[in-house]
Amino acid sequence: MNTKTIRIIDGRYNLKFTVQDGGQIRVNGKPYQVHYLDDTHFQIGGTCYHICEFGEKAIDRGAVVEKMDE
Repeated sequence: MNTKTIRIIDGRYNLKFTVQDGGQIRVNGKPYQVHYLDDTHFQIGGTCYHICEFGEKAIDRGAVVEKMDE
């Protein structure tokens, strides 16, 4: 089985953590399931993000983004 890994980074490409395809993260306390699209894109809450775009919109703006236990 080839499990895909999603990198959660800030807007400067600093790795915060990784999560497996279909895993969950918490953004400001709210859980979201994340889905791998390719090495630099993932889907969360019905929206497709480039990993850096998500980092800029969430982490760089002060959102608390945490990995949930897999």
